[in-house]
Amino acid sequence: RSVKMKLQPEIGSRGSVDCKSADYADECPKPENLVIHFLNAENSQKFKVKFEESQDKIRKKSKYNKPEKTPPPPTFVHI
Repeated sequence: RSVKMKLQPEIGSRGSVDCKSADYADECPKPENLVIHFLNAENSQKFKVKFEESQDKIRKKSKYNKPEKTPPPPTFVHI
């Protein structure tokens, strides 16, 4: 569910990103917290930009964003 994940700077660290998500490995999803530590704030920001670009691509390709197809009209055969 990467399109629903939100990246935020970790409090107290300039080069870390905090991400809250759900773990679907078990039968019931459970909330998880992922912290990614980068060398500096610049690398952290670059990651955030790329991550959000990837989310946009997933949203655009998602089957839920495509218009619904209307079924073709019935075809009548005269015998």
